[in-house]
Amino acid sequence: MQTRTLAVRHDTARHGSLATLAVATLVMAATPAQTVWTVAAAGGGSFTTIQPAINAAVDGDVIIVESGTYTSGSFVINDKALTIIEEAGHTATFVSASITNPNGKTVAIRGLDFLRNSPGVNGLNPGRNLHVVDNTGTVWLEDCTFRTGPGSAGAIIAAVGPAYPAIETANSLSSGGQLVMTRCIVEGSDSVRLPGGMMEASVGVLGNVYAGDAMLLYDTTITGGDGANGFVGTGLAGSNGATAAVVAKGLIFMSGCTLTGGDGGNGGSSGGACTNGGNGGDGLAITSTGLAEDLGSTLTGGAGGTAPGGCTPGAAGTAWTGPAGALTTYTSGQPHSVEVTAPVQDNTSTTASFVGEASSPVAPAYSPSPSLTKLPGVIGWHVLDLSTTYSLPGTTLNAAGTGTVVYPLNNVIAPGAQAAVVFVQSVVAGATSSTLVEGAPSVLVVKQ
Repeated sequence: MQTRTLAVRHDTARHGSLATLAVATLVMAATPAQTVWTVAAAGGGSFTTIQPAINAAVDGDVIIVESGTYTSGSFVINDKALTIIEEAGHTATFVSASITNPNGKTVAIRGLDFLRNSPGVNGLNPGRNLHVVDNTGTVWLEDCTFRTGPGSAGAIIAAVGPAYPAIETANSLSSGGQLVMTRCIVEGSDSVRLPGGMMEASVGVLGNVYAGDAMLLYDTTITGGDGANGFVGTGLAGSNGATAAVVAKGLIFMSGCTLTGGDGGNGGSSGGACTNGGNGGDGLAITSTGLAEDLGSTLTGGAGGTAPGGCTPGAAGTAWTGPAGALTTYTSGQPHSVEVTAPVQDNTSTTASFVGEASSPVAPAYSPSPSLTKLPGVIGWHVLDLSTTYSLPGTTLNAAGTGTVVYPLNNVIAPGAQAAVVFVQSVVAGATSSTLVEGAPSVLVVKQ
């Protein structure tokens, strides 16, 4: 193990100064093989597309992506521990990704957008923006967007039938894994009316895993696709909106999220004839083997489609559906989060921005690797490896519930390596609620 120091400054700019508070010890494994690969569509980097960078990378490597719309940007990560992050101030847009992680590794993706013009249906090209398969480790998504349709390049490609979810996790292995999503936007694809019928609206996120697996969602917005309007000429009613998130198996934990079902399509009307409206999708659907926990999220069903001409309008979706007791809602404590600026250069600094319950003390910590632990007496989940979790000096949130700490980085990168990656999370002790809450985490990438 190599020991590096991370000097810590408390941002007291509201009080007129920056004061040095402490020096924390940052313990990181020396990984001389760790390489930083640069993907730049305009040239000048290691590669102009991302798949060759992934192919060249080995466990522990970092891939930094510069601005560009990567039209051939459907990439595959197969059993590699990688960190892929958008360069600060850049915008990188891809189509889709597939991650297979059967050996307990960590794949972290931060800042990338995944926009496709084909939702994908049975018999057509696979249409998931992200497909996570056999994940027994951690797949970490931060500041990412997953969307089909408006905002994507090109015309919508569609066929009759069900569209795939924007994000799907599928696990045939019994070992527990976790999908961590922080400050992401996920939108299911809207239904499309076709000559032979409807392409159905798609779910935003589908968790189809084992009981020991978990999806941890923080400050994330998920929307089900909207239904398409009906058409009298073919007798088609408005189609149903899709559910925002479906937990077929395993656990979903939500903190400060917004889940909204898609709206049902409107019925058609012509020449005195009409068709019915479609039903709105649910905010969250839990099957008999799924479980959910929520802290401060908003779950809303989509609106039912209208039906002119005396036909039947669609029913509004519900906030959530599932067996009694499947959803645990925490009524004390408030969601909170930490966001660190990244990537940053060594011997500069990163700023940690905290949001949470006003006037509450924040205790941040970090680890070189994520894991998943339920700590007694604490709401939420500890996503850092407890065996290598180290505390950092924190702060007390102001009356608006915000605060910052500046961490100067002093020779953090180990000799022979080109980067360092750590995962940061904080616990807030509620000033009013007196409740301990684990907050939304963030990944820090330090480069040379």
